[in-house]
Amino acid sequence: MGLSFGELLWMLLGIAFTSAAMILLTNDFLQFIHCRASVMGKLVEYDVRMEMASPRNIQPYYAPIYEYTVDGKTYRGIGKYKAVEPKYDSLNTVRRVRYNPANPSECLADKKIATEFGEIVLLIVGLFLMLT
Repeated sequence: MGLSFGELLWMLLGIAFTSAAMILLTNDFLQFIHCRASVMGKLVEYDVRMEMASPRNIQPYYAPIYEYTVDGKTYRGIGKYKAVEPKYDSLNTVRRVRYNPANPSECLADKKIATEFGEIVLLIVGLFLMLT
């Protein structure tokens, strides 16, 4: 008994969503593995970019920039962009920054150990589409 065109289409969409989620999760995991050392870093500024939230609404997105020192050399690491307003600590707040000992300029400035919510949703939707 073969799959109908509609069933095949849903299966392919499920595979695409699940594959995209797995690639993103694997990338996060590898970055987390590489950035195994940590130091205290200071929030020095925010990077701001403007994006269209909808056709008539342009919103600022903020990413914190942390400054940290490894072996006497100072580096800057940028965190993830968050919408609308900076919901981070005030400037000069000290936070732990994870970095790659082999390449200290590679860091996880504000990434938590947990994965991003969107990646998990993408995975769940992909699995749901494949199993229905």
